[in-house]
Amino acid sequence: MEFYAGRGDESMYDELMTLLNRSFEFEDGEKGFLGLLPKLYKPEYNPGYYNYVVRTPDGKLKAAVGAYDQDVYVAGVKLHSRGIGNVAVIHEARGEGYMKLLMDMAMKEMIADGVDFSALGGRRMRYRYFAFDSAAPIYKFRVEGHDLRHYFGDEHGGSFEFCEITSPGAPELAEMKKLYEAELLSSDRGDIAKFYDTLKTWRQRVFAAREKGTGRFVGYSVGHDNISELVLANDADLDEYIHGYMKSQGLGSLGVGVPYYKKNRAARITEFAADASLGNTERYAIINYKNVIAAFMKLAATEAELADGRITMLIHGFARDEKLEIAVSGGVPYVEETSKEPDVELSHFDAINLLFSAVSPLREKLPAAPRSWLPLPLFMYHADAV
Repeated sequence: MEFYAGRGDESMYDELMTLLNRSFEFEDGEKGFLGLLPKLYKPEYNPGYYNYVVRTPDGKLKAAVGAYDQDVYVAGVKLHSRGIGNVAVIHEARGEGYMKLLMDMAMKEMIADGVDFSALGGRRMRYRYFAFDSAAPIYKFRVEGHDLRHYFGDEHGGSFEFCEITSPGAPELAEMKKLYEAELLSSDRGDIAKFYDTLKTWRQRVFAAREKGTGRFVGYSVGHDNISELVLANDADLDEYIHGYMKSQGLGSLGVGVPYYKKNRAARITEFAADASLGNTERYAIINYKNVIAAFMKLAATEAELADGRITMLIHGFARDEKLEIAVSGGVPYVEETSKEPDVELSHFDAINLLFSAVSPLREKLPAAPRSWLPLPLFMYHADAV
C-alpha cells in the first residue's frame, strides 16, 4: 500500500471515528465525537468525505483534518463557509508534519472551491500559520436574578411556560426552525433532524417557550446557564423570556451572548445586566474579502445608521490581492473592485483585525466615517461551530 494524503470517503467511518476519539483521548460512541457533534459525525452525514486524511503504507490512518461546508445567509446574501474541526494526529505519529500537510491541503482547496470564509476553534498562534486569526465580535452579558427582581419587580417573569427540547420529534422544532431561518443571519442547518442535531452541538441544552393561556410560540434558546443563541418571534418578549427562563430553571445568574449586529437587543439588555463586555468568538480566515465585507456591511446597516463616506483598501489577502472601494451613500453600503490608488494597504492579518475584530488599534488611523462602520458583524452561532 502506498502513502495516501487526501479526502476520505464513507468506507472509513469506523476507522476515522476511532482515530479522532483516540487522538483527543475521548471514549467511543456517544461519549466521544458522535455525542459531542452529532450534526457532523453521524454515519448518514458522511464525515469521511469531509475529512482530509493520511494513510501510511502500513494501512493505518494516522491523521485527519475535518473541513465541513455550510452556506450562510447574511441579510439576504449567500456566503459559502467551510469550517475546520477535529484536527487530529494519532499520538505515535505526532511530529511527522501530517497536520501541516492536511491543513495546507484543506486551505488550498478552499481557494479552488470559491469558499468565502472559514472558522475554527483553537489556539490563536497555532492557526495563524494557516491564515486564521481572532475575529467576529459578540456582546457578552451577565444577568443576575436579584437585579431583575429590583428592576422589574417580583411578579415579572411568569408569563411563559418553558420546555426542554430533548428529541428530534419535539413538536416545537418546526416553529423553532422557521423562526431561525427568518433571522437576518442564519446558516443552512438542513432538515428537522439535522436542525435538532445542530442545536445539540457541544451537548448543549435547548429550551423553547410558549405564552401561558394563549399557547403563542415565543421562541427558543440554546445553552443552560449561558445562552449562546436566543431566537424570538418578537424582541418585545426579550425581558420576559430572560427573567422567566431564569425563574423556571432556578438560576441566580445567566450569561447571554448577543451578535454584534443586534444593536437594539444589546442596548436593551444593557439596561438590566450586571456586567457587559465585547469580545471575539473564534478564529476566522477570510478567503474572499469582497463578498464577506459586502454581506456584513449590509447586515450592519440593518440596525445601525451607517455614515456616508468611502475608502479604498488594498488587501494582500491569503488567497489573492484585492483592491476594493468600500462606501456608504445615503446610508446604503456597497463594495466594488477598483483601480484607484488605495487609501490603506493591509496585510491579510491586519485586514482581519481592522475589519472584523472587536478591538483594533489600526482602526484609529482611519477617517471618521469608515472607522464608525467597524468592526463589521462577522458572526456564526456556537451551534454552527465545528
